[in-house]
Amino acid sequence: MQRLILAGDHVVEDYSGRSRSNAAVVIENERVADIIPIEDARRVFPGDEIVGGPGHIVIPGLIDAHQHGRGVSNIQRGVADGPLEEWLVRLRGLWPMDTYLTTAVAALRLLRSGVTTAMHHFASTGVVPFEDELMASLQAYRDLGIRVTFTLDFRDRFSYVYADDDEFLATLPLDLFARIREKLPPRTASDPDRVMALLPVLERDWGGTRTKFALGPQGPEWSSDGALKQISEFAHSNNLPLHTHVLETRLQRESSIRHHGVSPITRLERLGLLGEQTSLAHMVWPSPDDLDRIRDSGTVIVHNPASNLRLKSGIAPVLEMLRRNIPVAVGMDGTSMSDQADFFQDLRLCEGLHFDRAGSIASDDIWHMVYRNGGKATFWGDAIGRLEKGSWGDAVVVKLSDDRLVEPIEQQTNILRRVLREGSPAMVHAVSVGGRIVMKDRRSTTIDDADLLDRVDAYARSADSADIKDRRKLVEQLEIAVRGFYSSWTTEAGPRAYNLISIQ
Repeated sequence: MQRLILAGDHVVEDYSGRSRSNAAVVIENERVADIIPIEDARRVFPGDEIVGGPGHIVIPGLIDAHQHGRGVSNIQRGVADGPLEEWLVRLRGLWPMDTYLTTAVAALRLLRSGVTTAMHHFASTGVVPFEDELMASLQAYRDLGIRVTFTLDFRDRFSYVYADDDEFLATLPLDLFARIREKLPPRTASDPDRVMALLPVLERDWGGTRTKFALGPQGPEWSSDGALKQISEFAHSNNLPLHTHVLETRLQRESSIRHHGVSPITRLERLGLLGEQTSLAHMVWPSPDDLDRIRDSGTVIVHNPASNLRLKSGIAPVLEMLRRNIPVAVGMDGTSMSDQADFFQDLRLCEGLHFDRAGSIASDDIWHMVYRNGGKATFWGDAIGRLEKGSWGDAVVVKLSDDRLVEPIEQQTNILRRVLREGSPAMVHAVSVGGRIVMKDRRSTTIDDADLLDRVDAYARSADSADIKDRRKLVEQLEIAVRGFYSSWTTEAGPRAYNLISIQ
């Protein structure tokens, strides 16, 4: 029988901060078997190693409810932040990165930050065959040992802007039109038929206690009604969850009104794509009616505070969501504040962003979002985000600060409040996923960290710099054209009223 014992001055059981002092978590066969006093653990299991101990606390593993496996950041690859629609064009100028390597680095950084479960929204680069990229990404997660909900993306329209490709390309000068068609041709990630055919194979070969699959249209603006209806019927017939991007920017809202006459949320509702089996990333620009529809359907929202600031999308109305009792989880989107996947830092940002005259988000709310709603958003439910009998053995052993000026932890009413204030990857001592130590002292126990990073460095140095420079020059011209295309779309200036009201 596989057994692991984690111990600390306190063991936090769930999002409420309820904890046991001088306790040990006993994990057997991947799940929590019991939480007992440390002295009992030493007596009952005299030959077993106890990870942690005095000076540590044990908390449930963190849940990153939306990310893309970008271990090598876009800035490292030469693409600066900017408004989403322009930034997406810039990504066409990236030097190609090996999918396995960048996903493995992403998983490594997540584990170093105490993240044990991630929602991976797979996005094909189109550089290598779709299936090859898919398998490489899944292999990286398996090798690192992290729990993952893996979504298969698809899109069937709008390669450059929120309009038909031919319509947009017809606005370009003839010479630019020809070069774009040759070097940056229209592309789709995949199609619903391919995704539906792949899922049974993936479930057979890759599914298990650490991997779930979900459907992942890139977003309603990139998917026709026909494609979304097809995937909706498939999801309902096979009891499959769905995760997608929605209302990240004002232009996405306007695109839906222009093309469909309704908001993206109303459109998704009509197509049968809202409900408890759906989680929506971003939701920066919903209307009150949108939020009511989401609440009534039981749909989960994933807030990405750092990404939405870095890509100039705005601040999601999270307080309005929470006041409607909409479940809101938290994700880093592969675009955290530091590009080091420091989840603690992004959680502090989340706490600080949201306030108005009626109230604000408290640290207790943050942990409810991370744990309870993170489980919902990633479709693992209450089996993760807690340490109690029967839950998955996903836990983080955190080394407490040595600063004696800090209030002694015994006097704190909620241990998680201190974790939120002080937490950082440097304090993560060990990480367990399903009762297996996969990270200890910031080093993976399943792969050679140094070798992985050396391989990434070697791959980057092998890129064809001349080809990349030529491509980026073309992308710069395309970006100007895209900016011009949208120039007449909206006259609304600045962020939505929610952002302004919050600081008055």
